[in-house]
Amino acid sequence: MTPIRKAGLRRLAVTVGALVALGVAAVASLAVAAGGQVPAPKPAGGATKCNSASVPATESTIRELGNSVRCLVNQERAIHGLAKLDRNESLKTASQWHVKTMVETGCLAHRCPDEDALDTRLDRAGYFDGAESWRYAENTGCGASAEAMVANWMHTVYHRINILDPDFRDIGVGVSHKRVNKRCGRGYATFAVVFGEHKLSTD
Repeated sequence: MTPIRKAGLRRLAVTVGALVALGVAAVASLAVAAGGQVPAPKPAGGATKCNSASVPATESTIRELGNSVRCLVNQERAIHGLAKLDRNESLKTASQWHVKTMVETGCLAHRCPDEDALDTRLDRAGYFDGAESWRYAENTGCGASAEAMVANWMHTVYHRINILDPDFRDIGVGVSHKRVNKRCGRGYATFAVVFGEHKLSTD
C-alpha cells in the first residue's frame, strides 16, 4: 500500500496490518483470533509461569486477564533477553478506552468510526506530558484466554515485532469480557495493548 505522509513531526506509513509513524513513532497491529483459528495456547518459549494465563476469559476477572497478558509479554521478552515492560497507567487508560469503543461499535480495528487517532488518545491520557520524544505501538485482538491471545500475537509478524521491540519500556493493557460482535467468537475477550517509550524533557 502506498505510504501516506503527514507534515510535521509525525509521518504515517500504512503497511500490511500495521501503522508506522516515524519521528514520534508508532506501530500498530491487529489480530482476529475468532473461529477457532488461535494457535496452540502456549508462549513461543514453552510453558507459562503466569498465574491464570490459561484460564478461560469467561472465568477470569478483568484484572486477572490484564495481569496475565502483561506477564506473558514480559515472559516472551525475557526469553529473548529483553528488558521487562513496566505497567503504565496512561497507556492502560488509552487501551481501555479503545477496547470500550471497539465493543460498543462492533469495530475490531485500530481506529473506529468517530474515534480519535491513537496518538491523540495517548496525549489525552497523559502519556506525552513532559516528554520531548516518544514511541508507541498497539496490538489488538480477541481470544479465549490471555495465553491464547498472546500466543496468537507471537505467531503473527507485526504483533511479534511490537512485543519484542527492544526500545519499549512501558505497557498498558485494556480488556473487556464482551466480544466484538461478528468479529470474535463466543466466550472471547477483547484486548488492546499499547507499548511505549518516552524521554522526559530535562528543561
